[in-house]
Amino acid sequence: MKYCFGVDIGGTTVKLGLFSEAGAIVEKWEIVTRTENEGAAILPDVAEAINGKLEQHGIEKEQVLGIGVGVPAPVTVDGIVNGSANLGWKYKNAKKELEELTGLTAEFGNDANVAALGEMWKGGGVGYRNMIMVTLGTGVGGGIIINGKILTGENGAGGEIGHMCVNLEETDTCGCGGHGCLEQYASATGISRLARKKMEHETRATILTKEDLSATRTVMWNADDLKQEADSTNQTVVIDDDEIQSLLEEGKGPQLKREVINKKKEPSKKKSAPKKSHSKTGMYVALGVVGVLLVSLLIFGGMKLMTGGLSSSDEKTSEVQKKNYQELLDFANNYDDLSSSDQKKIIDFESKYNSLTRKQREKIDEILEEATGKTFNELLASANKKTSTKKDNNNTEIAEKKAQLKQKINDLKKQLLSAQSELENAQNAQSSAQSDVDSLNKKIAAADNSSSLKAAGNARDSARGAYSDAQSALQACEKRRSELEQIPNSELTQDQYTELQQLYAEHQGLVDKVNSTKADLDNAEAAYSDAQKSTSDTSSLNQQLGTAESKLKDANSKAEEAQSKVDSLNSQINDYQNQLNQLD
Repeated sequence: MKYCFGVDIGGTTVKLGLFSEAGAIVEKWEIVTRTENEGAAILPDVAEAINGKLEQHGIEKEQVLGIGVGVPAPVTVDGIVNGSANLGWKYKNAKKELEELTGLTAEFGNDANVAALGEMWKGGGVGYRNMIMVTLGTGVGGGIIINGKILTGENGAGGEIGHMCVNLEETDTCGCGGHGCLEQYASATGISRLARKKMEHETRATILTKEDLSATRTVMWNADDLKQEADSTNQTVVIDDDEIQSLLEEGKGPQLKREVINKKKEPSKKKSAPKKSHSKTGMYVALGVVGVLLVSLLIFGGMKLMTGGLSSSDEKTSEVQKKNYQELLDFANNYDDLSSSDQKKIIDFESKYNSLTRKQREKIDEILEEATGKTFNELLASANKKTSTKKDNNNTEIAEKKAQLKQKINDLKKQLLSAQSELENAQNAQSSAQSDVDSLNKKIAAADNSSSLKAAGNARDSARGAYSDAQSALQACEKRRSELEQIPNSELTQDQYTELQQLYAEHQGLVDKVNSTKADLDNAEAAYSDAQKSTSDTSSLNQQLGTAESKLKDANSKAEEAQSKVDSLNSQINDYQNQLNQLD
């Protein structure tokens, strides 16, 4: 079985997962993100965590396909991070470092980009080839997928919306070094920043103190259970929101990371009676407080971003109330002129009517009674009754439609499993065919001796020339020596005698020359023959390559067809699911 690791490096925690090749979760866990010293410990911590899981599960590194890592920063296709506002990294060849630490293949990408890929593969983007994903956390990120591929951008910042300037007048500096970035308003750090600035001028009593506001807002969890620890140190024991979220997902109580922060001393107060321990109730109350706090801060930051300032809650309530009252006045004054279907839209005005003051409601009732003889609530009750009757009549039809859609979805899911299996087989065949083509190309490159054959031919021709010259020299020597030997000694001149002596001395050297050039020629002839044989082998390999390339083309076609089938089934499932959701 093959495995892979998924790693999401955040500004507060690093979330890790061990997965099967098909994407099934084997185990997930998280570690603290240590951003001190420019984040030097982050990747070593990740490597240690991964190596620990390999040992724990008895998994060999040969069984691991690789590590996929999401980082809150622009990332090049080579896995280089050139600065991260939330990790402390400057220039870092993250891919190379993690591969050296783990001995495994690693691929890095912007966290929003890889999150978008994950959603397209297994999440809300299943069946779609074009989508945009926005991530909100310590920072703000964005991922864009076009035709199934991530828009990386030249510098790895494609889709990175968090550092777009949205306020040219901002004086505070963003973590990236810029000013007025979206992240300064819409992220966790941005919301807490805006809240702190607001609190600097706040004179009213509030539970939000400047000391408590941070991007990793901490809250008391199971306070009664932690009271003893707190009292012993005169400090408050808290856990952060990441732990809360993790615990909620796993259905566990608070057992993970904790931190101790200084507690500001207050004037002594009379001790209240001890509270009963309600762990679960305390959990839900704490979560409610956190939820209200985060929603309030989000609204606070959003209004700040859109308007450049915050209006008071009284002012907002007044404006909404005025708008609701005016809409109801228009509705009541024109009630008689409305069609029956438009009159039934009174149901949509129920919450707006309830938001009005008593005098405003009385005015609306007065207008409606004059026109219809009924108050708003009486007309509302009548409309609800008619709607309910209509709904009852449609219940059977809706139930039948839902059953049909569910059956279609189940049938398509069965087809999808088969199609996914076919796709996997096609991809395996594609991979095998590609491997054969690559192997043959390497063999051909090694055996391609067209240049070697030419060189061998030249060497052979040169050896032939040398041998021929040596033979000619030897023959000339022997011919002249024979001519001089035919002259009687008494008739030899001194010069002829001297020449003859020289010819005798040169003869053996010429014989040796002929022998050596003959040996060189024999070697050159053998080398030329070998080169010819290699050229013949290359021809055979080229024939094999042609066959392999044909198989690869066929495998590619089948893989494309299988992928298209999977995509089509996913699209159909998604369409039917949307129809079902609309019925719900």
